[in-house]
Amino acid sequence: MEKIRHIDKKELHSLKNYIWNGLFYLLYGFFKNLSFPLCNYLRYGCLILFGAKIKTAAIGEGVTVFCPWDLTVGANTTIGARCTLTAYGGLKIGNDVRIAPNVMIMTTDHAYADAKILIRNQGFKLGSVEIGNDVWLAANVVIVKGVHIGDGAVIGANSIVADDIPPYSIAVGSPCKVIGSRK
Repeated sequence: MEKIRHIDKKELHSLKNYIWNGLFYLLYGFFKNLSFPLCNYLRYGCLILFGAKIKTAAIGEGVTVFCPWDLTVGANTTIGARCTLTAYGGLKIGNDVRIAPNVMIMTTDHAYADAKILIRNQGFKLGSVEIGNDVWLAANVVIVKGVHIGDGAVIGANSIVADDIPPYSIAVGSPCKVIGSRK
């Protein structure tokens, strides 16, 4: 199976996606940025209502989710404030994962290979992202489409993860490179 797939602009910008995302944000927007602890449960409930398979209510204020119906989050995972999760390409986050503030996980990207066509007209590339169990993503990490992060990995702050990270690795940098092991 192909790790990254190309889709037409019309598929991502379909009427169905506009309606579902619109309804989701209409409801989610009421409590997205509120820090009152009860709002974690309201964010959780809204994500469940729109099809997310999520087993945690530890969702910080300001967390942005695109296409919650393609999102899976395991038990005892925390999602820090102001994170962005684009799940259109499929996003699976394991159990006991720690996601610090301002992390961006992107399963979608623009296609841009043909210089004769405007980038906005070339469609998109999708690739699912999978994050194993007991992973720590430090502040400001960016994960791009098609990446798999193995169980027990630690990703240092401000890293850009564009390649798979093996289990129990310590990885940092831009681009992210493995610098050690937790074993």
